[in-house]
Amino acid sequence: MMARKLPIRLIRLGLTGAVRTQSVYHAVARLAREDTPDTVILTRPAEPYLCIGYHQAVDDVLDMDACRRRGLPVVRRELGGGTTYLDSRQLFYQFIFHHRRVPATPARIYRYFLLPALETLLGFGLPATLRDDNELEINGRRVAGIGGGRIGESAVVVGNYLFDFDYAALAELWQSPWPAYRTLAAGALNDRIATLWQSAPGLQLSAVEAALSASLEQTLDRPVAPGVLTTEEERLADRLEGQLTGHDHLYRFTSLAGAPTPPLKIAAGLTIHAEQWQEEGAAWRGAFRVLDGVVEQALIERREARAWQPVEHSLSGRPFDSWREEREPVHA
Repeated sequence: MMARKLPIRLIRLGLTGAVRTQSVYHAVARLAREDTPDTVILTRPAEPYLCIGYHQAVDDVLDMDACRRRGLPVVRRELGGGTTYLDSRQLFYQFIFHHRRVPATPARIYRYFLLPALETLLGFGLPATLRDDNELEINGRRVAGIGGGRIGESAVVVGNYLFDFDYAALAELWQSPWPAYRTLAAGALNDRIATLWQSAPGLQLSAVEAALSASLEQTLDRPVAPGVLTTEEERLADRLEGQLTGHDHLYRFTSLAGAPTPPLKIAAGLTIHAEQWQEEGAAWRGAFRVLDGVVEQALIERREARAWQPVEHSLSGRPFDSWREEREPVHA
């Protein structure tokens, strides 16, 4: 993977502007070349904001009117993955390495960069485990994740520790086709997303950041040296703040009229689906909580005044894809 152990530059930005927590690593990645140092950035946003994946249609995933009412910036990052709600109670770790100095496959890249985060939690006596290569769990609930992609010549992998989390805010801000969908999404979020302060109430954010900084050298098997942004990186980060939140960039991708609602990933293996179908000569619609391909819970919405619990109960435990194949879909 590398001919020699080149030093890694560690930049601890601390508490900084919301959009700047995204623009800095984009700037570092765009400017990096094979002979520039690989970089790790640790930072936290001073204000809350939303961040969507590069290929997402913003109106598919966020209620933009609700975001505006709350005064929350929305950023489209140049990396894939899902929508995240971010605030000062989260610690970001951002890896910007030349693509020639990282493992060859995404799964191995994610494991490589999650190892420092995992070892840090284990060092505090927390029973953290790796799930599906890109998530950390404590007692079966997600407490940290990671995602990445390629920007310029750089392999970029970013993630965060959740010390605390505003479950209600994210549930309100998600785009929801109907109430049952939001109900299941909010419940799944509370069930499967955990915070470090739930597991260790006295854990200090500064202590975790210091421990993570110290663990980088051992887990990545390379020397680590404190560093700062270059003048060129600072200037580009300033320019990118406006670009990443600009209207044209946010609406780079738009949803097709009448297209089905895309599945919402809550955690590894757990998704929420919105479905419309034809049955018994009538149009039905429902929301489904699906774990590892199997329906955990269903909520049916129909105009008729009828108790739908028996129908919903009959769907529980069924493979979701096989159930869908039996239905006649109805498009909006």
